[in-house]
Amino acid sequence: MKIVVRICPPHSASKKVRRHFGDLITNDLVDIFDLDAASERFAQYLELTRKDKEGTWFNPWMEFTQEELDQCDFLQPVCRGPVFAETDADYNQSREWLDATAKIETTHGFKVKLLKRVCVKDRKLKPNVIAGVLEWTPDYILPTEIVKIFKRSKLDGFSVRKVFNRKAQLPFQDFHLLYSDHFMPAATRVVFPPESIPLEERLGDDFKKAGISLNRVRELDQQDEQTLSLYGCLCYETLNRNTLRDFNRTAEPWASNDFPLWVVSQRVRDIYREHKLKGWIFEPVLEKDSELYEEHRLLWKSFVGAIQINRANHM
Repeated sequence: MKIVVRICPPHSASKKVRRHFGDLITNDLVDIFDLDAASERFAQYLELTRKDKEGTWFNPWMEFTQEELDQCDFLQPVCRGPVFAETDADYNQSREWLDATAKIETTHGFKVKLLKRVCVKDRKLKPNVIAGVLEWTPDYILPTEIVKIFKRSKLDGFSVRKVFNRKAQLPFQDFHLLYSDHFMPAATRVVFPPESIPLEERLGDDFKKAGISLNRVRELDQQDEQTLSLYGCLCYETLNRNTLRDFNRTAEPWASNDFPLWVVSQRVRDIYREHKLKGWIFEPVLEKDSELYEEHRLLWKSFVGAIQINRANHM
């Protein structure tokens, strides 16, 4: 596993960044490029910009080998397929439905909302492709053929809801909204010492209320007391295979609009690969007693510690 970082340098550092990293910059107007967080060139970039007062914005993500994914009983599916679009009228109708949907209290005081129906613009969807639902949800649309495959394979924990063509005032017949109301336990949030991440200075008094973890910061603000940011993999103390399903939702609203993320079993990935489905990649869901968890913990501890060479740097 590795952390890859999209680097967005401050404008004030543009000349020296282009002088040292111009071979990685593909846009004449924007100084943006990607580096492996464990690479020597990433360390060189941090040293080069350590005194820049504006700091650098880092956008990190993770990449995994197939062997690492094979070790996990549960995984997080991530959209890499088409995403259904919407008109303004579609959006207004979907928002009206969502706003009328009650929040579900899960665990540790978290509350989430589940998308139960949605309006989208008509489009073609290949029978083996999973699509995202609009730009503002973490949900998925399945063509009828994939629904049949999942049911024939006896995957549990899911059902499907209607996707509407607002113009026709009718649900689409060829694709469906993936739905589950089976929830994961609370994700772990206490992993390594806060002193290794001087974010306390930025979160102020809310830091103690929020808590900080290996791969996520729960940030509280006046507008929304459930603003969560997820870095790296979902991590858990332990997972009970007897109570979890093939399709589950996180207890926390990691996505915007109070939406939880999806967690699926390794069986789902097996069926996905067996039938050559498209539209998802998978990321590990880790348990604290695993070797992958410890490797993941050390990677993030090293990365977050490294970027603090300049206190103005941020993610």
